[in-house]
Amino acid sequence: MSPTDFVIFINGTYGAGKTSTLDHIGDLLSEARKPFSLMDVDWFHRSWPPSENDPTDTETEAANMAAVWRNYKKHGCTTTRG
Repeated sequence: MSPTDFVIFINGTYGAGKTSTLDHIGDLLSEARKPFSLMDVDWFHRSWPPSENDPTDTETEAANMAAVWRNYKKHGCTTTRG
């Protein structure tokens, strides 16, 4: 990450308004013509049956987040694009 990159982490229970907040932040950044990438990770860990080696799907969630970030980066959707 460069010194001008930043991350906004929004945490809360299901239905708290995280997705709506992300939508609003995305709208504001788009209007300001600022590059950004957004991820709503509520569903990145949801699977059945869970792996015996990862019963809480923590590793699955991390791997899914990494895969999505690689896709964003591959297609130029990063905070470092001018």
